[in-house]
Amino acid sequence: MSQQNNIHVLIIDSPSPEESAIGLNEGSTLVAHLENAGIEHVYCQAKNREEFRNAVAHRKFQQQHGFQVTQILHLSCHGNRDGISLSEGSFLTWEQLASELRPLHEVCPNGLGVCLTSCFGAYGIKMAEVLSPIQVPFTWLIGTRRPLRVLDVCVAFPVLYNCYLRGDSPKNSIALLQQICSDDEIQMIYGPTTQQIYTSAFWIAFGVWVEGIIFGSASATSELTDRRVALPSINYR
Repeated sequence: MSQQNNIHVLIIDSPSPEESAIGLNEGSTLVAHLENAGIEHVYCQAKNREEFRNAVAHRKFQQQHGFQVTQILHLSCHGNRDGISLSEGSFLTWEQLASELRPLHEVCPNGLGVCLTSCFGAYGIKMAEVLSPIQVPFTWLIGTRRPLRVLDVCVAFPVLYNCYLRGDSPKNSIALLQQICSDDEIQMIYGPTTQQIYTSAFWIAFGVWVEGIIFGSASATSELTDRRVALPSINYR
């Protein structure tokens, strides 16, 4: 592996049966690009949760035994605002996906970067809306808050990896993704920053609630409810 390209991409591909039948496979398309770019990678198909877990566990083993580089998980699948779906119909909520990714994130020297090429992948921000920093399962995540076309993804994300190799800024890289996909809702979400914002908002709201209990303020209690509902809508653009 060259020192210049000191990254590794774990591609976990979980296309729908209909996509597999017609050979529409974003993950395998990316493989050809990474090979040409000289980027170390492993390609895995995960039709169900067990295969998904095995792919992540194997990569964790490699990280723990001397193969420590900047790790990116490229997760190609379908999804909605509540989580992701795998080929055989398994559905992982964001909480469940976080539990699968956390062990790999913990052994990566720079944490885990995630490219989530599913519809509504940016809602993966919910995985970082936790009170403890050790619960956050990624350093950064790239996804969109909208439906995403497979053909756009096949073109856009190879360009993203080129930007990474050139050392382009995340801001410029995301702007290029947005332009290619005609989607200004594609975002890079930083896990630790999200966790800090979420925790601060939680404790402010908790303080309002305690104040309402102590002083009998119905409005304060109502304000807590309003703030708690608003917490998951943290948005980075």
